[in-house]
Order: sequence, then C-alpha cells, then structure tokens
Amino acid sequence: MAAAEAAAAVGKQQQKGGGGRGGGGGGPAPFLTKTHQMVEESATDEVISWGKEGRSFVVWKPVEFARDLLPLHFKHCNFSSFVRQLNTYDALNGVLLG
Repeated sequence: MAAAEAAAAVGKQQQKGGGGRGGGGGGPAPFLTKTHQMVEESATDEVISWGKEGRSFVVWKPVEFARDLLPLHFKHCNFSSFVRQLNTYDALNGVLLG
C-alpha cells in the first residue's frame, strides 16, 4: 500500500496557535488537534504513526485509515479530503505519496 508521509507542520501549527484557521481563541484549529490525536494514539500505529524523528507522520494503510479512523474524528471517510485539508495548513512539505 502507498504510504503518505506528511511533514511536522501539524505540530508546528499547533505550537503557533493554529495559524488562524478555525482555531477560535488562538488555540490550534480543530483539524490539527484531531489529526494530532489520531497520530498520537499508539493503538493505531499499524495504520498511522509518527515518522522516525517524530516530526512527520505516515499513513501506512490509507484504506483502513479512511474507513476506520477518519469517521471517528471527522464527518467523512474520504482520504483525499483529508490530504486536501492538510494542504490548507501547508502540512504536506516533503510528502511521499506512493
């Protein structure tokens, strides 16, 4: 399966306060918080986990990710929509799409 490695912009945006995209009171945007929670959860490491240096994450199983994890955190199960949303936060620097 193709793996998508997204750069640490998710974490960087959280540290900066979300970049003003839906974060409300200066906190991180909900999309970034939910994405971080998905990656952080050790029970899902076979599907999505942090990269080697912890500054990026890898979606190891995109089909399972879209089917099982996305609907738990978002109102959709579309992997392409998730990637598009990452793009809005400039979170795809150095992405590898197989």
